[in-house]
Amino acid sequence: MLTTAGPCDCDTALGHLVRASGRGARPQAHAARKLAAKGWSNARIARSLAQREQARARHTARADTDLARWEGFLAAVLESGVAYIGLVLHCYEGPVAAGVALTDRHIVPVSRETPSLRDALASMREDCRYDFRAHRDRAVAAVASSLAP
Repeated sequence: MLTTAGPCDCDTALGHLVRASGRGARPQAHAARKLAAKGWSNARIARSLAQREQARARHTARADTDLARWEGFLAAVLESGVAYIGLVLHCYEGPVAAGVALTDRHIVPVSRETPSLRDALASMREDCRYDFRAHRDRAVAAVASSLAP
């Protein structure tokens, strides 16, 4: 099932930490040196670096909102009694019908004591299956089994 109504969900926050580390964010000093070597003025370099930082801050704010939405969705599904829900992050470069070749599988236990799912969601790798599983307390499970006919 696709999780976007449009043709693309390229700005998803799922896996954004992995994608950001893969791009190798350059330190500002390095970027400034490269721009200076191209003949840019100090004022133009400062504006460019400030704009990059503003864009990074906007992206972080959008990512936090998106991750909170995913976190709420997963919590609601698991609290409804579903044992687990699987998610796969895949960036299509062709038709959706082409399918996805999974490279790995991760089980992510989720309970009320889990401080946040955001790190797991933000660190998802492409083409890996993540099973977010409801972690049931043994005492709750024992009570539930004693009530069963």
